[in-house]
Amino acid sequence: MDAVVQHSQRPFESSRRCWVCGSPHPSFEAYADDPGHRFPDGGSVAPGPDGTLLWAHVPGPLEGDDAAPADGHELWLVLDAATGRVLGRAATETVASGSVHLAGPDPSRMGLNIGVGEEGSPTLRGRWDGRQLVVERRAEEEFLLAVNPSGRRLLEVDTGQWSLLLLDADSGQTLAQLDAEGTVPPPPDNGSSGSSDAGNVNDWVYWDFDAAFLDEDTLVVGTSESDRKSGRARHWLVDVLTDPATGRPSGLALRGEIAYPTDSPATGPVLTAGGGAWATVSADGDTVQRWESA
Repeated sequence: MDAVVQHSQRPFESSRRCWVCGSPHPSFEAYADDPGHRFPDGGSVAPGPDGTLLWAHVPGPLEGDDAAPADGHELWLVLDAATGRVLGRAATETVASGSVHLAGPDPSRMGLNIGVGEEGSPTLRGRWDGRQLVVERRAEEEFLLAVNPSGRRLLEVDTGQWSLLLLDADSGQTLAQLDAEGTVPPPPDNGSSGSSDAGNVNDWVYWDFDAAFLDEDTLVVGTSESDRKSGRARHWLVDVLTDPATGRPSGLALRGEIAYPTDSPATGPVLTAGGGAWATVSADGDTVQRWESA
């Protein structure tokens, strides 16, 4: 019989303090009936692309830390996925209402979007160098959407959802921008408003907080949130234009709307599926639909 080794996960388990009251809870039942816990803030956790690391945004302190200040503090952790041991940590200096991780192809790097209500949405980029977690605070009013397959380009959207921004991953420099207004046609009028004037709310169009790279220079982006009143979600192919003289991106161009089968229309935002594909979730939430370009 092969020997079984039990790895202690105590450091990670003890870090899972409540976002509402700061205390650890042994189970959901311990706070299920408390009205104060009905709409809690929260963090997030995500594996790296090779499965060796876990990245977690949690409330502190961890076991063995000094007592937390009166208003608490939040930590970004890198953990060994096999043992649960905390390898690296950094204070996020935020008071979050929620967060979302975004992984790229490099297992040593991770993105973290942190929502802090009306105060903005800081974007952090973390790098685990094998000894410490190095964090760059990328922006305060932008949301990281996607990383291209090589990891060289990032896609962001401003928190107002008006403009897509293509960035150089190393320098953070904005390489191209695509505004929704003047680029994307208004949502089709489904007749519910009785008007299609320019001032109609149905005419407002803005990007979703989700997108996917199909390859180095092709994106699928959505306007499903602003399309909601029209009765159908629209997704778009966007091309990264390249300057032939320099080989560097020179712009973003809307190629056109994606035509889905009429018997299986897409709903909601775009999800990254990898391998030149993207995914959506059915309207009833029971099915993940995987799509590829014909």
